[in-house]
Amino acid sequence: MKVEYDGQLPSWVAAVDDDAILARLGTSTFLRGAAYASNRAVMDLAVRDGGATLSATVRGSGARQYQTLVHLGGPAAGGRLSWSSRCSCPMDSQCKHVAAVLITARQWLSRTPPALAAPGGWQSQLAAVVRPPAPPSKLAPVGLQFEVVPTAPVRGRPVVGGPVVAGQVGVGPGSRVRLRPVTLGASGRWIRTGINWVDIEDGYARYNRVEVQPEHREAAQSLLTLYRSRQKRYASYGEPQIHLDDLGRRGWTLLAEAQQVGLQLVSTRARHRVVLAAGPATVVVDLRQPDPAGGVELALLVCHPQEGDWAAGDLLPVGSPAHGAVHDHPDRLLLLPFDRPLDAATQTLLDAGAVEIPAPDLPVFFARYLPSLRERITVASVDETVEIPEVVHPRLVLQVRFEADHVTVLDSFFGYPVGDQLHLVADDDEHDGRNRRVEQE
Repeated sequence: MKVEYDGQLPSWVAAVDDDAILARLGTSTFLRGAAYASNRAVMDLAVRDGGATLSATVRGSGARQYQTLVHLGGPAAGGRLSWSSRCSCPMDSQCKHVAAVLITARQWLSRTPPALAAPGGWQSQLAAVVRPPAPPSKLAPVGLQFEVVPTAPVRGRPVVGGPVVAGQVGVGPGSRVRLRPVTLGASGRWIRTGINWVDIEDGYARYNRVEVQPEHREAAQSLLTLYRSRQKRYASYGEPQIHLDDLGRRGWTLLAEAQQVGLQLVSTRARHRVVLAAGPATVVVDLRQPDPAGGVELALLVCHPQEGDWAAGDLLPVGSPAHGAVHDHPDRLLLLPFDRPLDAATQTLLDAGAVEIPAPDLPVFFARYLPSLRERITVASVDETVEIPEVVHPRLVLQVRFEADHVTVLDSFFGYPVGDQLHLVADDDEHDGRNRRVEQE
């Protein structure tokens, strides 16, 4: 920590003891501020206005940093000092960052030897280096437990049952992934005792609840806030049942941010890991032709550069339309966000499974369906059994007919190349394979 000051040492900070901070900011805010101070989250502490003002940069969750000021007022009732605060965080003042600055400044004042207490110079720059390190935080870590559970429709909404048997997970639409907060027990195992989503929300102010690391609680609280914001109907503020698909596409980003601050993703099963894939997966339409003279099989494939490729039907989709998927393996639960969510039309391919295109219909498929399909999703032949032709856009065709009595009739069509022939489509033909956007260009 870098320390600067322009006047006398702020001896008044020593009078702002723990009781004073507790009385002013409350128990929960004090505990979170103490954890920040213990983790050396206060950076660039400066003393201004002749010792009357503390100014600091405080490292928050993730890479966020906040500017915090504490200014000395004067004597207050009961002989205590009065002080005011400002912070650039959403709380604006009276926050955990203020508590962290006061605690850190008090520790710095008590630990700095007189030889290093002279203003300015190299001594103040080295003070933080030679000071004994702060003790590690004794607050409990938070984990996020993932469990694949079956669902059953009851009055139009799913009701979660018990856990799915290992080996039968992630292969059908009747499962969801439930998320619950956990913490480390005395045995070193993740447990649900003493922590739940309500505790995450209220900051553990109740009797006999676990006090946890504040940055972990903030990360879990972000997920809870996202869940509540996406509920379409009134939900009571009791213990919610949160599932991965409840969080939407934004949930993947929050999970990655939670991992960055040290919140662990854990499973309900022994020796079973939960892994969030590094980077997104891509959903492609895969074309295969087992028999060179036969038809083509069309199916969705989920591809990830590090984790591999899977048939979409072997994964548990997340969301509808899907914005991610889960692969449940005997030794790990792999979470795969998509680089872009499926649209409703492409979701029907996922629901349908493989689509068989007979050999006689392939020219029509390549000419009329493939161009539009490519605009929605990546098309490939992973095993290279299908040579995907270059997309040829339709062209406008004007047909002239000469009839009796010197009558000339002009008909317009859009011509779709099919092999070495041109398949004509009238303007009023509402066939699904038409590419209206290209026709209008």
